[in-house]
Amino acid sequence: MSNSVLSYMGLARRAGNLSLGMQAVKKSVMAKRAFLVIIASDISEKSEKEVRYFCADKVKAVKIENTIFDITQAIGCKAGI
Repeated sequence: MSNSVLSYMGLARRAGNLSLGMQAVKKSVMAKRAFLVIIASDISEKSEKEVRYFCADKVKAVKIENTIFDITQAIGCKAGI
């Protein structure tokens, strides 16, 4: 399943429908353009807590088993959120 998630992330990146990083994701959530927030497994606890706070009841935040390195390999640039 994790390979398919990474594949879909790669497709979304190429289509220009992927926000990367804390600030970009936060902006997308607040503008109601985000449908799902994906969190890498090795993100810091503080960052995860902040993401879950601003997603609260607006957008579903999901932590996947893949690391930042795995996501980087799939989408072509470094991102944990």
